[in-house]
Amino acid sequence: MTMRVELTPVRDLPPRTIDAWHELAARAAEPNPWFEPQLIRPIAQHLVSDLMLLAAFRAEELVACLPLMRTRMHWKRVGVPAWIVPHPCGTPLVDGLHAEDALRAMVDCLTRRGPEILLSWNGIAADGVAMAALDRTVAVSRRQMMNEGSWPFLRRRAEPTYLDAVLVGKRRRNLQRSRRLLQDRLDEPVRLVDHAGEPGVVDRFLALEASGYKGRGGTAILSDPHKPDYFRDVCAGFAAHGRLRILALEAGDTTLAMKCQMCAGDGVFELKVGFDERFATFSPGVLLEIDAVSWFHDGPYKWAVTNTLHAQSPLHWLWPDQQPFSSMDMRLGRAWRALKVLA
Repeated sequence: MTMRVELTPVRDLPPRTIDAWHELAARAAEPNPWFEPQLIRPIAQHLVSDLMLLAAFRAEELVACLPLMRTRMHWKRVGVPAWIVPHPCGTPLVDGLHAEDALRAMVDCLTRRGPEILLSWNGIAADGVAMAALDRTVAVSRRQMMNEGSWPFLRRRAEPTYLDAVLVGKRRRNLQRSRRLLQDRLDEPVRLVDHAGEPGVVDRFLALEASGYKGRGGTAILSDPHKPDYFRDVCAGFAAHGRLRILALEAGDTTLAMKCQMCAGDGVFELKVGFDERFATFSPGVLLEIDAVSWFHDGPYKWAVTNTLHAQSPLHWLWPDQQPFSSMDMRLGRAWRALKVLA
């Protein structure tokens, strides 16, 4: 059956395509909430008005999709029009039964239409269905692997032994002491609470994030006039489907640290983290992550992943597993031959 591919502004998608997008996300071979409508549509509404969706249909069934943004990139000092994906976690949503045909048709569509002659595609799960299909459908001569690495990953175990290898010796004693000192200072036990769905909790998180170094450096969500509404819409979209978790490390009425997570398939995906810098000497962010591992083990999910590459994130040493990823620059069309001559 012929594969039909459409490239449409996200803002202009008809309701039937949005419904099909939700259905594809629910059955995708590899879940990726970063590319679901609950997250991509708020980006188009508040941040990137010309955000596009590349979608492959088999008859009227949506079998693969990938959000894309236009940009310009440099190749040997020559600026070229290009596509990029809007998030570092770039695994596309694909129906596992049609991944190869759908991805081939999508790449062919970009190749035919132009003028973009490069697709810079980051963060594809290296051991997943989509990467295997791309390896079979895209000629090696048309793609250049730009980056290979791994993200912190947490895989369910039969027993809660996730941190046994890292919380040892002096590190364990120091963190235990930090927890005791926090409890003594605030005269309350330190505990982890899931506030998902509670009124005002998203704004509590935004205020906490902006109170520290991100606020001072202008990188907090509240520092950009367009981002707060985007973030609220994302959280509301996942909360409406029971797929938002907002965990807080608290002592009485004091919030020490918070993290937002999205749930998809069998997994949990990190969204944002913040902590109260007044208690920075007690490592509240690390204590939050330690308690969140226990929450994970007691819950229904089989794995958790974060796309952070920030060297200071405690997840790089706390979480014992790794999710390998690959990134590539994919050459589109015949214009590369002319570009080589010009360069």
